[in-house]
Amino acid sequence: MENIIKTRVKEYQRIEQLLRDRITSGEWPVGYKLPGRRKLAEEFEVALPTLERALAPLVYEGQLSTSMRSGTFVLPFNDAVIHKGLNTKPNKNSLNEGRQEENEYLNELVGIVVSIGPETKSIYDLSQDWYNSLIGSLEKILSENNICSMVKNRTKPDGWRDTAGETVDAFLKEGATSLVIIALFEELGIVENVLQVVDLEKTPTVFVLWDEILQPITQVFYDNVHAGYRAARHLLSQGCTELIYAQRIEANWSSERLRGACEAIQQAGLPDSKIRLHQFSNEQFNSINESILVTENSIASMFKSESNIPGNCKIGIIAAQDDIALQILPVASKMGLEAGRDYAILGFDDTTQARFMGISSMRPPLISLGEEAANLIIEATIGHRARTQVRLCSQLIKRRSSALIKNT
Repeated sequence: MENIIKTRVKEYQRIEQLLRDRITSGEWPVGYKLPGRRKLAEEFEVALPTLERALAPLVYEGQLSTSMRSGTFVLPFNDAVIHKGLNTKPNKNSLNEGRQEENEYLNELVGIVVSIGPETKSIYDLSQDWYNSLIGSLEKILSENNICSMVKNRTKPDGWRDTAGETVDAFLKEGATSLVIIALFEELGIVENVLQVVDLEKTPTVFVLWDEILQPITQVFYDNVHAGYRAARHLLSQGCTELIYAQRIEANWSSERLRGACEAIQQAGLPDSKIRLHQFSNEQFNSINESILVTENSIASMFKSESNIPGNCKIGIIAAQDDIALQILPVASKMGLEAGRDYAILGFDDTTQARFMGISSMRPPLISLGEEAANLIIEATIGHRARTQVRLCSQLIKRRSSALIKNT
């Protein structure tokens, strides 16, 4: 099933641009203190969450500095940081600032809540490796700063899963002074469940998420919009003149990647018709033999549109997950189409299989997610809570599958 993608600027994006314009025009000079959140929301005639979402990128980029006590100020342009990627390194000197003794925080205990088990392991069989990478980087930074940690898995050996609230409650009874809630795979209601049992003013809590939550919580999340944008920009730079976004799950993170790809099309001055959605169903990826033909027919249909005839244009396929790209390659090969020659393709997650098959992929910032969660916990421990959001970007790993020869 294919659809032409229609895009429009969302309200928070419009407000974000207006705020940027006031800074770049000099209307709000360096050192200027912004009006309060409620006053700005009234001025722009939007709800507070919409305004917060518009401000968040500016705070993250370093154009604004915000503090619960002193307010929000415009920073010098040279201090701005555009995005934090995989190579982000924690500044140990700044984290140790203000400490009187090496053992000052030995009484701190960070409770780390995860859910690893049969239910999540089925997703690419990646979850255990992903959690190990993330938790390893998180505990490394905490340990370097003399902070103890403990990990609890919500999923029991028999497959039974405690709620996040139940696990948090157990941690609090054991003396945890702060919490890190890791939810890489969408778990609806996990934030509400945690907030029912924890007072954020008394117990610093950081959520590590696969996409942004609009609630006013301290969070580290993967910027799926930017990932989709960068994937599309890469394919366009390789000479692709038409993009197909292939997905099999209608999840928020996939929708955000698609939105980023659409924004790249718009920024390139191309019409919306130059990116199309190709929707697979979960059943089409079933291992049952009679489903394989359906999958092949569905994949083949992507290449049979009149506009997709090789020679008329260069097709670029953005696969929402690496396993979709792995399904497409052999079917295209049967049709005489070679990735990197007749079309370009890239996926997401940088799986081992994708690596060995030469598929370009967007690598998730797992180590940085853990490092930044640790940084936020340490900032809260020393009484500094200026940041409430850290937005992390993926890293583009370029391989043969997207190395089209550009049209001259």
